[in-house]
Amino acid sequence: MKVWIDMGMREKKSRLGYEADGKSRCRSALAKNAAMFFVAALLLIGPAIAAAGDINPGPINYFTDCEYGCTADDVKVTGYEVVDENGDPLTCMECEGDTASAYIKVTYQSTANKRYNVFLLFGIDKDGNGVITLTGDPITNEQYRVALADVITQNTEMATTFPISWPCDQPLYAVGPNYLSSDPKVCKGPVLHWDNNDQGYDKWTEYNCSPTSQCWCSGPTTIPAPCRAIAPVFSICQGTVVEDQLFYDNGAACGDPKCTAVLAYDFDSSTPGSYDYNITCSSGDCSVKDTGTVTVNPLPAVNLTSNSPVCIDEKLTLTADTTGTVCNGGLKYEWYKGNDLISGATGSTYEITNAQTSDSGTYEVVVTCLATECSNNDTTEVSVIPCAPEISCPPDITVECDESLLPADTGSPSVTTKCPTGYDPEDVTFTDKTSNGDCPNNYTIERNWTVIDNCGNIAWCIQNITVQDTTKPVIDCPDDVTIECSDPLPTTEATATDNCDTSVTIASSDERIDGDCPNNYTVERNWTATDDCGNVAWCIQTITVQDTKAPTFNEPCPADKTVECDSVPERETLTA
Repeated sequence: MKVWIDMGMREKKSRLGYEADGKSRCRSALAKNAAMFFVAALLLIGPAIAAAGDINPGPINYFTDCEYGCTADDVKVTGYEVVDENGDPLTCMECEGDTASAYIKVTYQSTANKRYNVFLLFGIDKDGNGVITLTGDPITNEQYRVALADVITQNTEMATTFPISWPCDQPLYAVGPNYLSSDPKVCKGPVLHWDNNDQGYDKWTEYNCSPTSQCWCSGPTTIPAPCRAIAPVFSICQGTVVEDQLFYDNGAACGDPKCTAVLAYDFDSSTPGSYDYNITCSSGDCSVKDTGTVTVNPLPAVNLTSNSPVCIDEKLTLTADTTGTVCNGGLKYEWYKGNDLISGATGSTYEITNAQTSDSGTYEVVVTCLATECSNNDTTEVSVIPCAPEISCPPDITVECDESLLPADTGSPSVTTKCPTGYDPEDVTFTDKTSNGDCPNNYTIERNWTVIDNCGNIAWCIQNITVQDTTKPVIDCPDDVTIECSDPLPTTEATATDNCDTSVTIASSDERIDGDCPNNYTVERNWTATDDCGNVAWCIQTITVQDTKAPTFNEPCPADKTVECDSVPERETLTA
């Protein structure tokens, strides 16, 4: 795997690339609290880093005069590499805290045997935003002056090793003293300078050749770099499709695209809870693994109801019931009609005071838990219609069989309509359905009233009319009479009329009441008149029978005679 350090011009900002291979892992116990070095390291956030591969410095580009007017190039940097505390190439490195400790080994050589004070002057832009502290103690960035050697042997490659503290959570860019210079000819990368007497530079200054005799502006080289496994903690909403891309979209990654990433997880998002997953990043003989956690947050529970259908000009009310919702924060409500967001509708209910037919359609509410940003929705269809008229029947009524059944006497319905053009009175009609009772003049009428308004809407109601015959017939008895006992009883009948029955049944019965002699008595003749429904009227006719005439002999009465006392005749027999 390769790392490159670009220590050239501003537009070639220092950067770090890396590739890691392997199946084994190693850890170096490196020095702690090491100073930051100039390595151009672009490090992605994550808890684990591994570096692997052969140390293979690339060519070092340098400039003899550094554009400062220096004339000699006695000392040249020949390479950089990452090593452990023993100076051995670092083939596998982990970064599990804020920083990882390592060492940078700088190799260089001179064309002459001279005593030099050789220094490397550089700065670090920690977050890559171009802010560099040029004087005084740095605040957000760092600057360094590293002493490499006091004596350099001619044509002999020498090396100096010094520690770095490699941050795990932000990129680094190595820059030179003139990093912010607008002069395109000025070296903006780290500067190697030397002289025969130590002139200072213990702080970052605008570098030039005045106090020193020679300098060198470093160029790019390649060194091993990290392969990182990054398994962040993140949350998703219930129902989210759990697939590899989900983890990558939420930051799961290897530090370099050349590293091979393998995800391991065994859950779906149908049930809220916390679930672990792993990402393993490998390249060559180096492999790193990190474990992250995914929290599946529940969706809000929502049930959308309405009072639909409603009539024109009535209130339409839609209600989002969120009973059972688990949310530690507030809920946000968004209402839609079709695909259009309803402006100003932000509560759990949405009302239209005077609904019109244009308000019919599909309504949707989207409920979001503000704490988790998880949303759920529900839809419902509503209808606003030109409703049927309202008809109110007259009250049920009971009438006699001889009374009028016309609406003028039994009542007519009242009607109201929402039709803009109302209704015509002649469009209020009725039909009667008769049910027989227990006699011809006892029955019920089910009067079905119907109204059709001018919009074609129909309404109806039912009035019950009970017809009954409770009136007795009117009976007229014959006059009372007195007759001789020798006369026959009178045969004159009573007469009767009825309010509903045209053929009243008349009957009579006689009761004899004896008088003071056998032929003196009274007959009470009880007359009854009964109509079809069993209503009965009665009267009593009194017939007085008397014997007021003396008997009449059938034979002549014997003649008067005068006889002697001893010759009285026998009595004659007479009939009467």
